[in-house]
Amino acid sequence: MWRVDRAPAVSMAWPRMLRRKVASGTFVALLMFTASVCWPAPVLAQAGVGGESGGWKGVFGEERSRPHVIVGVWALHPFEPQFPELDWASGFGVKSRQWLVATFVNSYERRGFIAALERYWWVGDFRHIDVGVGYRAGFVTGYDEELISLAGKTPVMPFTGLLVWTDVGPFSIDAFYAYRGITLETGLTFG
Repeated sequence: MWRVDRAPAVSMAWPRMLRRKVASGTFVALLMFTASVCWPAPVLAQAGVGGESGGWKGVFGEERSRPHVIVGVWALHPFEPQFPELDWASGFGVKSRQWLVATFVNSYERRGFIAALERYWWVGDFRHIDVGVGYRAGFVTGYDEELISLAGKTPVMPFTGLLVWTDVGPFSIDAFYAYRGITLETGLTFG
């Protein structure tokens, strides 16, 4: 695996109790904000995702084209005492249609790669602001048994997690929670 040195000035250490409260509070606040802004039924019907879908589409979500380039990635591990900071993850990626391909430096200072599918359960469109909730599922590299015992046996691991996103004009912000980490991604739309 590739090891990458981090710039220590990019990270900020938080006290343990504050870190957990901020991380869980931020995630809950993002979900509540998205729900409160996007809840009205007429907006959901206009969005084309989550309006009238039911059955398997309601479970697996629907496709929505959000093509953009990911230019910044930060990682936070609120439940892991060995990673007490919000770290710059040196990430870069591209989303097109429902697919994501990205690279990043994980918390173990190894270069990782992701190939994933994104689907959305619920989307709201408001003039220049779009928000949504869905999931991301795919494969990731760059981990070993430090994360989970399965990672020591295979170079590629499956993953899935909750995705909350906002697009404001040409800018995008995605918050993704999977297993023991939260990533915040910023990007620029090109479609």
